[in-house]
Amino acid sequence: MKPEQISENNNLAQLTNFGVAISSVFLAITLIIIYGLKDIRNSDRHKMLSHLVIALLCVNCLFLCLEGDVRNISEIVCSVLTGCLHYSLLAAFSWMMIISTDVYMKIKHPFADHIRRFSYSRYIGWIGPAIVVGVTAGITNVNYASDE
Repeated sequence: MKPEQISENNNLAQLTNFGVAISSVFLAITLIIIYGLKDIRNSDRHKMLSHLVIALLCVNCLFLCLEGDVRNISEIVCSVLTGCLHYSLLAAFSWMMIISTDVYMKIKHPFADHIRRFSYSRYIGWIGPAIVVGVTAGITNVNYASDE
């Protein structure tokens, strides 16, 4: 069900765009720091953090793409962008869950083999959300940008 149109507050839209742009800049700085320092780059914890930062950068970029005037783009492009935003948000939440589970497991079982678990977490973090978005797109008979 499409919500009722509300009057657009231009100041709020500009503030949102500015906040997302600042967030993207600092996420990019975080990636530069992670990949720039060799000791940090090889750590599993920072690898997971870099996956989370990449997912959040995708969310910010897609949000800025959809923040513009979406009435002028076609319904198919809007649906694809919305599906990609859905995927990126699910991937970001999945990586947050993976990082928190990793911290819990390292506290609960400090001497266990954590390297093997990290190799499986890549599948959970990137392929799991793709399955959810694929099933969601398959179940809905209309696309993501429907008027209903």
